[in-house]
Amino acid sequence: MAAENIRHWRVGDVEIARIVEVNAFEDNISMLLKDETAENVRQHAWLRPHFATPEGLMKISFQAFVLRSRGKSVMIDTCIGADRKREYDVFCNLQTTFLTDLVTAGFPAESIDAVLCTHLRATGGYHHFGHLEDAVDPVVAAGLVDYITPDYHLTDEVSLFPTPGHTPGHVSVLIRSRDQEAVITGDLMHHPIQLIDPGREANFDMDKSQGAQTRQAFVDRFGGTSVLVIGSHFCDPTGGWIVRHGSGWKLVTV
Repeated sequence: MAAENIRHWRVGDVEIARIVEVNAFEDNISMLLKDETAENVRQHAWLRPHFATPEGLMKISFQAFVLRSRGKSVMIDTCIGADRKREYDVFCNLQTTFLTDLVTAGFPAESIDAVLCTHLRATGGYHHFGHLEDAVDPVVAAGLVDYITPDYHLTDEVSLFPTPGHTPGHVSVLIRSRDQEAVITGDLMHHPIQLIDPGREANFDMDKSQGAQTRQAFVDRFGGTSVLVIGSHFCDPTGGWIVRHGSGWKLVTV
């Protein structure tokens, strides 16, 4: 993308940056939520202008995160990549400034100590559309992969916790430093509209029932707290706090 789409956060001593690959892509909300309509999206004024258009289209970004903790630099999900063939046209044959943006953000590629995939899990029936062959298998073959547990600690400030449903073994990232907390969601939710009814099933989850339970538990845990929620697919400003709104919840942004 471009340098102006980079965003930084600091949680205690932990530095976090966002690198955007596809910015504010607009699509019908029915892609995410079955039978949902643009009319219903328009009824939720708090979604505009960041997360929805005036016409009721959802806005969603595809982005990676990098963080620095205790002298270790880690990338959280690597996004899409250049020259790929994928299921949807928006992901195909990308040519972006991703590597340059990493430098601009203060995390040049050669400084990254590890890459964490929050929802990389190959199981029977998993339709990966070439992801494994062109992006994963070569890394495995090179002996560069470590298999970790859902409660793995990257440092004493950064740990994982299980949030299954989108894929089996899906995890989110919890940052705790100097009495401040943040969480990077991964794909447990794709859009802030899901906060309105967290227990509603979503199209993108492999296990839809489990995904709904996970979202509800996530909101029960972090809603109404001071924990900064950084949504892996939330458009700029991407981070905010989950607060009560009527019978549901909404995201109040930074």
